[in-house]
Amino acid sequence: MSQLQETPERPSPRYIWFLALVTVLAYIQVITFPFLLLDDTPYILQNPGAQHWSEIPGYFVGHARLAADDNAIELPYYRPIPSVWVVLNYQLFGPRPVFWHLSGLALYLAGVLLFHRLAWKLTKSDFVALAAALLYALHPVHVEGVAWISGSTVETVVSVFFFGSFLAYLKWRENRQTVWLAFCGALTLVSLLSKETAAALPVLILAHLVIFRPSGEKRAELWRRSAPAAFTMIIVIGLYAALRIIGLHALVVLQPEHSWAEVLRTAPWLFVTYLRHAFWPVHLATWYDATVLGSVLDPRFYWPLAAVVAYVVVMIWALVRRPLMGFLMLWWAVLLGVPLLGVRAFRDFEIIRDRFCFIALAGLCLLVALALDRFPVKEAVLFDFKATSAGGLAVLAMVLGALTAFQVKYWSDDVSVYKHSIEVSPTSTTPRVLLANMALKRGDIVTALAMDRETMNICPDRWPAIFAYGITLEAAGERLDAIRVLTHGIQVAPRQAVLYHALARILTEEHDFQGAISVLRQGIALADRTEGLQKHLTNLQAALQQQLARKPDTGTGVRQ
Repeated sequence: MSQLQETPERPSPRYIWFLALVTVLAYIQVITFPFLLLDDTPYILQNPGAQHWSEIPGYFVGHARLAADDNAIELPYYRPIPSVWVVLNYQLFGPRPVFWHLSGLALYLAGVLLFHRLAWKLTKSDFVALAAALLYALHPVHVEGVAWISGSTVETVVSVFFFGSFLAYLKWRENRQTVWLAFCGALTLVSLLSKETAAALPVLILAHLVIFRPSGEKRAELWRRSAPAAFTMIIVIGLYAALRIIGLHALVVLQPEHSWAEVLRTAPWLFVTYLRHAFWPVHLATWYDATVLGSVLDPRFYWPLAAVVAYVVVMIWALVRRPLMGFLMLWWAVLLGVPLLGVRAFRDFEIIRDRFCFIALAGLCLLVALALDRFPVKEAVLFDFKATSAGGLAVLAMVLGALTAFQVKYWSDDVSVYKHSIEVSPTSTTPRVLLANMALKRGDIVTALAMDRETMNICPDRWPAIFAYGITLEAAGERLDAIRVLTHGIQVAPRQAVLYHALARILTEEHDFQGAISVLRQGIALADRTEGLQKHLTNLQAALQQQLARKPDTGTGVRQ
């Protein structure tokens, strides 16, 4: 232990107050930030389904919806608890962003303090617990999940229930009281209903039972001791699976974006990228230059695979020789495994987001805290701890705090978010498309066209860039060019329904009804989400029939 006095029975309250102060200071500037156009506006301010108590039952038995009318977009995930949290915030605060930010910051602080308690439970060391929680609180990869309102309504929520569940499990291990195991099960279920990341929680609980079993315990005794927890987790997983099937009509994903082969090829590179962001958190952004790997011959496959193998070897060694170290490495790997598998459902621009390792980072922070605790012992004392450890922690905390404060400012408005992402990832399509879209909404078509053309020069075969360029060409009155561009987009990405919608609409405006009908039928045959295309086709045919009925003697008005 790095403390110079006897370890108390519980963590010192003064460290809790210190953590609270530092966390709030690191993020206090967010209270001046507005709602962003990036998800905040469509999913909260313009979404009636996120503003009324009456919508809450639907979150558990149906899709999350972007709107409450017949044109609502169903979102491909099942997270009813964050949706409830959004409604609660809207009922309390309305469209006033300062209170939404304060609410998110309060939840983040609660998660930090719960992690502090968890770290202390695992180590019984005031220094290690403080160091781990401080590094966790100040790490820049958390900025997206705290400074962005839409991010904070998910990441901070799941972190509170996740850490709370694991603490309840540890309490049950101490006293074997059924009430704590039941509490653990309930919080695990709520965590799963908050975000898919919580699927790692049952794995970690059962792994902890096995790794930290009493010395010399026989297999039969292990099974008997672990049975209550295993049974509880099975019940929780079963309930969650049933609710997910009812709400999402699928256990995993409805319409995969990538094959399992692509997922497995890409996973090592993503794993190493997240590790790099954890240990070298500079040049972080909302989007990165990221695509799935199309071949094992890609150089991004072999060296990350070697790094993953090395990580697994060290983790196995640690599980045998240094169980806590091994468990913390497992914590990172298991929690990160969920978003890595999630690549199957993600579009290319979503396959890597720093907030995906929001809770996974806790394992690495505790590992670093243990390393700081092993610094050489000196007689000097700093803040009641040995000076070498406390000094190392102070340096790390100041660096991380400065990086976090610097990163937070980029979330002050949409333009700052997009421009910073372009600086960090020059070939990333998404921030360029969003920035051009903002120019288009302002009526600055010249700027929007210039930006879309620049994006097309960088990424000529990315369908979001093609779609955005086609829409801008239409707004500029260049419909024939828009038709050509969107037709190319369908050839590049035949599964994207939005391309068929846009092309059919422009053809309709050009009075090429048969062409529009042909495009919609093609989309119904090839696209992933065809309900909207079918409705579009039905409406178009009905309108055409009405036109024919009104003008029986003037021809069809249909261009062949």
